[in-house]
Amino acid sequence: MQEFSSESLLSAAPNEFSGRSFPLLWLLIPQIAACVYCAIAPAPNCGFPAWGIIAGMPFLSLALVAAIFEKRSTLEEKTLRERVLDDVWKICLPAAAFFIFCAWSGVRMPEYSDWAEKPPRDAELLLRVEKSFKDGNERKNFSGLARVESAYDSACEKLTGTRIYFSVKKDSFSASFPPTEGARIRVFGIVQSCDSADFFAEDFKTFLQSKRVGVVLTRGDFIEDSSGSGGRFRRWCAERKTAMLESLRVASGGEFSRESRVLGAMLFGERGLLLDDQKQNFMLTGTVHVFAVSGLHIGLIGMAIGFFLCLLRIPRGVNFLLTLVLLWFYVQISGAPPSSMRAWMMMLFLAIGFFLGRGSKPFHGLLFSAFVALLIEPEVLQMPGFLLSYCVVAGLLLYGLPLASTLNARAEPWRLVPEYSLSFLQRAWMWVLRRGIDGAGISFAAFLAGTCLVVAYFGIFTPASVLLNIVIVPIVSLAVPIGFVAVLAGTIPFAGTFFEKIIFFADMPLLWLLDKGTGFATTIPAVEEMNFLGSRNVGEIGSVAMLALFFAGATWEPLHSRPWLRFGLPPFFLTLWLLLLARLAQP
Repeated sequence: MQEFSSESLLSAAPNEFSGRSFPLLWLLIPQIAACVYCAIAPAPNCGFPAWGIIAGMPFLSLALVAAIFEKRSTLEEKTLRERVLDDVWKICLPAAAFFIFCAWSGVRMPEYSDWAEKPPRDAELLLRVEKSFKDGNERKNFSGLARVESAYDSACEKLTGTRIYFSVKKDSFSASFPPTEGARIRVFGIVQSCDSADFFAEDFKTFLQSKRVGVVLTRGDFIEDSSGSGGRFRRWCAERKTAMLESLRVASGGEFSRESRVLGAMLFGERGLLLDDQKQNFMLTGTVHVFAVSGLHIGLIGMAIGFFLCLLRIPRGVNFLLTLVLLWFYVQISGAPPSSMRAWMMMLFLAIGFFLGRGSKPFHGLLFSAFVALLIEPEVLQMPGFLLSYCVVAGLLLYGLPLASTLNARAEPWRLVPEYSLSFLQRAWMWVLRRGIDGAGISFAAFLAGTCLVVAYFGIFTPASVLLNIVIVPIVSLAVPIGFVAVLAGTIPFAGTFFEKIIFFADMPLLWLLDKGTGFATTIPAVEEMNFLGSRNVGEIGSVAMLALFFAGATWEPLHSRPWLRFGLPPFFLTLWLLLLARLAQP
């Protein structure tokens, strides 16, 4: 009888990552390089797109000529001329893509206005809010980032089309108009250079520079709401979220309990609901990611919606379509944070790939969604959430799922026995074992893929977070769908509150475990933070190296055929990287 092992199973199974199966990488890698260049290049060089087109067209022409002449060859073995043409194509196409994407990034990025040589002055501007900073009710000002759509005096006309930071008095807003992202507001205040605003901390100035903000508007007064139809829809979404949170407060007894605060923060990303000790507990244990409306939440809620539609016997294609539409409304109601929009876009492209017969290769859908996201908004490459989302999902596909499959093949006690001959207890034990191994593999891959970036952007490393997430993620996987159903039940007229209380009561034990479990975990001596502040460049390099190891293990045959090497190299590299970083961090 043939002996089964992880090595034999992996070598016998077709490798979907082998061969030249990633043509999009010839465009995606130059696109990422162009976005990085535009982020670090001086604003005038990146803001003028003509130079990118001029520089890119010769490379594009050479690549097209080489591809045409190479295609005409019918010889099985390439001649010297064909090898040269092949090399020309491989060099010129990425070069052309780099310059063209630099030009495109210059078009998509906001113009940069330098106010350094000008004194502060009064200005009346029409702003479109892009990002709101929710600082809590104790702050007297409302602040955020916005595009200047028009200026009402000639001296500030050059600000039109640029991005600015604004700070407006809260008491100047009408009670019926909270300024949501996407809203158009007319404000009056003092315009000055970002550098001259000495009340900004240096790290916040760095953040504004990364967002191409050179001008700030302070001491602002709100004049009027100038939103169009898009603003009305966003206000409708904000009203729905407020109503759902209010129904959750009523269902929890009239005041937000600790459990309802956890649920509201998980469903809508409202971390302001959490108490100070709750925030600290989740931060210290490395589980604060459960409050980011991202791929985990979108996937869980999508599964809940799809399951409900299956019960209604909705056809499969219509089920997919309705699930995507309802998820889109959920994303908009939750405030459309970038992480949730990226997760929805991933699911959209995965669904498209499924209908086109590419459902067995989700990594292709991930690459395509990243390409489209950078095409729409090149600036997202500077956002830690974007990098974490795609790095973690790539780690799951390239490392986590294959690791879980290998461990399941090795650990199943009755893998050679037909399943129909197993008893109920044996099948139940195999199901529990498989789910446990799957959760462990996914959590470990997310830990490996995200640690370098977490250290890069937040300077924090929690050694025990990988073990805690193995416990926390399954609890969240149950608590989020149940809580989502409870909040939806609250929208039913008349009897909605009654049903919401019943479902929320069923969800309370899980929410209690999340709250008390993270609090207890902070008392364990092993759960402590290692601070690596100022390690951003080293962290980014480490994350790129980790992704390269994942990709090499999935595509390079010498690694793919040796599971012990494929799955052992990434944790070995992370250990060496952390030891080196700890050594460099010593005074």
